[in-house]
Amino acid sequence: MVQKCGIDIQLKRVSLAGNSIKAFAQDVKANEFHTNTDGTDGTYSLFLITDNGRGLSNKKFRIYADTSASRPVDYVKYIIVIKENGVDLETMSFTLNPDVIESSKNISLQNVISTKSKQVRCRIFESEIKAFAENAAFISGINYDTFINSDILFGNDLYGNAFDKLVMGTTVRLDNVYGISLMGGTNGVFGTAPINASTYSAQAVNAFNGNFDDMIYDLDNTRIDVIFDANYDASVKRAIENFVEFREDCFYFRDMGLDLENITQIKNANVNNLKSRLCATYQNSWDVIEPYSKKQITVTCLYSLATAFVTHFLNGRSRPFCGQLYSVTFPDVIEGTVNFTPKNTPTEDQKQAIDDLRINYCGYYNGVLTMETEYTSQERYTQLSWLSNVLTIQELIKAIRQRCPKIRYNFLDSDSLKKYEADVQTVIDKFTNKFESITMEYVEDNVYKANKIFYAVISVKMKDFVQSELFKITVLKNS
Repeated sequence: MVQKCGIDIQLKRVSLAGNSIKAFAQDVKANEFHTNTDGTDGTYSLFLITDNGRGLSNKKFRIYADTSASRPVDYVKYIIVIKENGVDLETMSFTLNPDVIESSKNISLQNVISTKSKQVRCRIFESEIKAFAENAAFISGINYDTFINSDILFGNDLYGNAFDKLVMGTTVRLDNVYGISLMGGTNGVFGTAPINASTYSAQAVNAFNGNFDDMIYDLDNTRIDVIFDANYDASVKRAIENFVEFREDCFYFRDMGLDLENITQIKNANVNNLKSRLCATYQNSWDVIEPYSKKQITVTCLYSLATAFVTHFLNGRSRPFCGQLYSVTFPDVIEGTVNFTPKNTPTEDQKQAIDDLRINYCGYYNGVLTMETEYTSQERYTQLSWLSNVLTIQELIKAIRQRCPKIRYNFLDSDSLKKYEADVQTVIDKFTNKFESITMEYVEDNVYKANKIFYAVISVKMKDFVQSELFKITVLKNS
């Protein structure tokens, strides 16, 4: 009698709170690993695939044997396809044998996904894969090395022919052309609209104060340029203010909520806002047509300003972020819905009043709604009262910070010091067209030198620009 081994592929979901694949893998190890011995029936957990962490998943995967190589092969490779909404997002090849190295790289499923996939995460269970192969080889009489390198997910040998000593089940076909849905996952209390959830603000605060993950304070590896408000409540605004004040290399565009209609309301809404060169405050709100629902909704001006900023940022953050010259205009705003545009009236110069508060506002020019100002919210009037100046300095500092690790550990003797200064100066020279003047001076300081710190002072003078005009017309007497 010929002894055969039956193999049936099954799927199981991991029901565990959180988003840690390490925790998911530990749960599988604790609850799903085999307990049988060779020669007896058992269940083996081969690998775990999860979404990349965005809650309820719409993604699917498909695995099939790669038959492109001529047979026989030394080891069978599989193709895994990640799909969503009928679209193939990623295609990668791997081996189930966790020990295969190809072109100096391990090509196990876990290694391939961790290095190539942006859509899913994976853990393989190497001891389970090998235990499964050992038991199946023991029962079927197939050589272990042959078996683990063969197409064991579909029961075929290295020639692509079906093993006559294997009986493959049909519970799950991994090569289903429609893909297999990732099971489990939930949007939790956030639901499908996180910002409307009762816990959203508390979780946003946890994100910005580092309680969720302190990587946001890593200046070298977590590079943040700007943060745009989205009508957050006061607790989130305070957390973002503290965040940018600590980092100093990113900027906060802050709104003031909806439906402010006069200077008094604007003053009251501004009381608790941090007055800082790293924050800019905007009082406007208006209606737009939301692109997905096609409904008219009321938004703060940052909804539209964030879109305008992307192009502005790419074309040069050192330019003033206001005015028609730089296309800081809002054609998508529904006419008649702007909350407040300051004017100079016989009883009150509203523009001067709101300028004094360092709050930004829009106005109409030739029928075009235009951002008129780009104040930071610091109360002192300096060159850092203009957000484009702050963004330019931050850009310079980030460029220097990016360069310094590459030249760090130079000796502080004369020749190496000159080379270090020259390397930093090379970075600075790229910014000369963005400043009126910029210089760097190395400071000889024994304390810093003893602590192996390069200390230099960079002095910059910002370029001026025209924000308003004053023309005086003199009528001359006819001769």
